[in-house]
Amino acid sequence: MAVLTHPPMQPSIRPGLLILHGNRLELLAETTFAWLTSHPLGPLEEETFLVQSNGMAEWLKMALASA
Repeated sequence: MAVLTHPPMQPSIRPGLLILHGNRLELLAETTFAWLTSHPLGPLEEETFLVQSNGMAEWLKMALASA
């Protein structure tokens, strides 16, 4: 009796952690937006951003909204 097995499907992107650091916010934002554009999430998937302060979080929200 032959058993057919299929290799497990590998998603194109595995869940994980991506860390970006730098001192030029505009370049960090551009890099983040490029990553998000080239690796879109599914319709109901969540993306989590960790930033150093509430002010940085507000700046990132506004930058994302205007992009």
